[in-house]
Amino acid sequence: MEAIEKLATLGTDETTRRPSREPRIHGWPGWLVGLMVFAGSFLFRFLDPYFYNDHFLWISGGRQVLVYGELPFRDFFDPGYFLQHLASAGSQRVFGYNLLGEALLSISLLSAGTAITFMLSSRISRSYAIGLLAAALVVGMYPRLYNYHKVFFLAFGLLVLWRYLDRPTTWNLVLVGLTTAVAFLFRHDNGLYMALPVVVVIVAAHWNDWGRLLRRAALYAASAILPLLPFFVFLELNGGVVAYFSSGAEWALQRRGTVAPWPTFTADASAPLSIFQPANAFVWLYALFITLPCLTLLVLACQHVRWRRVAATPPEAIKILPAAILCAVSAPLLLRTPLEARLADVVAPTAVIGAWLLGQWFGPIRWQETLARSRQPRSGPSPTLLRQVTVASLPTAFRSITAVAIVGITSISVATAGELQERLEESAIFDGPTAVLDRGEEVFDQLRESPPDRELYPGDNELRLARYVRECTQPDDRLLVTSFAPQLYFYSGRAAAGGAIQVDATAEQQAEYLASVPGEPVPVVIAGEEEDGDYFESTFETIEDYLRENYRVALQLDPGDDDPSYRVLVHKQRVPSGVYRRWSLPCYR
Repeated sequence: MEAIEKLATLGTDETTRRPSREPRIHGWPGWLVGLMVFAGSFLFRFLDPYFYNDHFLWISGGRQVLVYGELPFRDFFDPGYFLQHLASAGSQRVFGYNLLGEALLSISLLSAGTAITFMLSSRISRSYAIGLLAAALVVGMYPRLYNYHKVFFLAFGLLVLWRYLDRPTTWNLVLVGLTTAVAFLFRHDNGLYMALPVVVVIVAAHWNDWGRLLRRAALYAASAILPLLPFFVFLELNGGVVAYFSSGAEWALQRRGTVAPWPTFTADASAPLSIFQPANAFVWLYALFITLPCLTLLVLACQHVRWRRVAATPPEAIKILPAAILCAVSAPLLLRTPLEARLADVVAPTAVIGAWLLGQWFGPIRWQETLARSRQPRSGPSPTLLRQVTVASLPTAFRSITAVAIVGITSISVATAGELQERLEESAIFDGPTAVLDRGEEVFDQLRESPPDRELYPGDNELRLARYVRECTQPDDRLLVTSFAPQLYFYSGRAAAGGAIQVDATAEQQAEYLASVPGEPVPVVIAGEEEDGDYFESTFETIEDYLRENYRVALQLDPGDDDPSYRVLVHKQRVPSGVYRRWSLPCYR
């Protein structure tokens, strides 16, 4: 209880009037370095953009919104990414039918999240070097472009929350609530991850004044919920709020089976150096990301033994508490298989708490000495004894060697997991300014090409299939793809029949959308071979029966290096206007 009471001193009028004694890095140098971090991250990611097929769930959804006037949930399945579809539609509205807008949106927010991570880490550790190390961790993990919202909002959420802790004003709390609402609309669990530490901070900060606590909690709830009212009204008018969240929850439960088991290191006892293999990099990082939040909370609990003897709690400890809670909640839920796609999801807040722990390992005595000089202990050990129980009493050489070892192993693991060498070679950063400019011009031309350039994602089979659909169907025709290949909708420029952008929707929800397929112009169906068997056929038997009755197999494509096997089905009753020479397929345009 005493720890909570000390946290409560944050919310008093005395705190708001008196400047904090927390050692901080402020001023134009910090902003300048932060801007340089943003620019460096943006350049690195722009020179080597890569769009995974998952990203096209939102890119194709955005095109569905922009071109066909359809909306998530009402017209196609949305498990909780409403604003991400609209953001993609907005980028295509501004930059056209290409990937330039999506690349700028994704890379800008990823880079902003990296810069914010630097600012938070340097501030909490009181070291630019540690802040840059944290930012390098974010860049090196190479978060996938479609996860830009996770990197940005988990970092920005901490930024606005720390701002409220510095100055607990009404407007700063409203800003926290608005950020929670926007994060929720981009991905619902982002908002939930942010809300929990905010509630903890509000309770802790105003524990000694129940009236103020209730007012602040109500203000936060109002500022987070009121902006969401139009969204909830939309849901209720188009199927119901309960139906929306029920289908999303069912979908999430289906995917919970992919939670990553605790990985283990692999090595050959006869060859000790075999421990240094790529698979073990993911094992180390997974263990680090799971244990760091627990270690942070443990350190805070142990340091409570010191804080309880003085009259104030270090502001840095109050700030790192919500960051640790955020990581402790989000990491076990977000780190699913495959780990190479998920590890970077929680890298920003994990880097912040790692920076704090590193700062504590080297310099916690500085704050303890400040407390000992500025405050008289209530009772118990003398300030001298308080200083002696910190890790600062350990030999400097031991602390340095330990830190270098952990940071070194982590850096090697990050470089391996993020395929850093390959990324640097592709970006041409080390080939000189001229090579960088040439590479930048090449990427820019690829991104703005319409239809999009093949180098940015599809394999050979997918590119050829998309070209066939684009050249041999009418613009208002629709395409049905029965496997997970949302990129085919975007590259072909055709809308998804039955809203089937995402075929792993819940059976009930997806069957409702697919029921409209018989009434839509769908001359071509592309059926892909799934790794886990005939998922589509076994899940949507009604629509599969419809396809067997009304379509015939016109082409079987064998798998390529990066392509699965595909079958092209064409409508039996649709009269072709010609023949697509490459594959002798019917053409309907």
